[in-house]
Amino acid sequence: MVVRVPSEQVDQVCSILEAHRPVDIDERAVTYGVSQTTTTPPTGAPVASGATARSTDGGTIQLSEETLAVGKRAIDRGTTRVRRFVVETPVEEQVSLRDESVSVERRPVTDDRPIANADFTDKVVEMTETSEEAVVSKTARVKEEVVVRKDATERTETVRDTVRREDVEITKEPGVESSTGTAVGTATAHEPKI
Repeated sequence: MVVRVPSEQVDQVCSILEAHRPVDIDERAVTYGVSQTTTTPPTGAPVASGATARSTDGGTIQLSEETLAVGKRAIDRGTTRVRRFVVETPVEEQVSLRDESVSVERRPVTDDRPIANADFTDKVVEMTETSEEAVVSKTARVKEEVVVRKDATERTETVRDTVRREDVEITKEPGVESSTGTAVGTATAHEPKI
C-alpha cells in the first residue's frame, strides 16, 4: 500500500510504521523460496526508509504441506517365566512287620520208655529264622500339566495428530490518488481479500 503524506510528515509516518514492526517482504520471500523482488516507485515519489518494497515483475511462492505416516513397532511388555522345581515333603506310613525266631527247648523224659529201633546215627534239624523289613519304592505319576502359550489379538487404535500446510492470502490494494504529498510504503490491516 502506498501512503501519500506531505514531506514534512515523512519522518513521523516512518516512526509510526517502525513502531508496529512492518514485514520486510524481501526477507519473507527468501524464507518461502521466492526470489528477491524490487519495487519501482512512481516517478518522483521517494520510498521512505523501512518501507516494504513491491515487485512488478512477479515471483513464485512455494506452499508446503505435511502428511501423516503412521507405522508400528514391537514393544517389550515383559516376560512370563515358568520354572519347574522340586519340593520334598516328609511322609510316613504304618507297616506291620513279622519277625521269626527259633527257640530250642530241652525237656527231660522221666519215664523209662523203651525205644524199639534205636538209631544211633547223626541227624541235623535246621530251622531258618526270618524277619521282615520295610521296603520303600517310589513311583512317579503325572499330577498336573502347565501349558504356556502366547495369544495374539489385533486391535485398532486411532492416531490423532496435526499436520501443517502453507496457504496464501491474496489481497488487492485499491489505488489512492492524491495531487500532493510523498509516497510511503506501509501495510494496513483493513485490506479487502480476494
